[in-house]
Amino acid sequence: METSTEEKLRHLLKNKKILGIAAVILLIVGSILGYVHYRHTP
Repeated sequence: METSTEEKLRHLLKNKKILGIAAVILLIVGSILGYVHYRHTP
């Protein structure tokens, strides 16, 4: 039972890490696109 619980916890933490990295990347890309749009509007 312990290994199963540890495995699930490890998998959950890995997923959270991946989701966190994806969120940061999306924020950066969104910021860049917003700035480019702002610069090209009159």
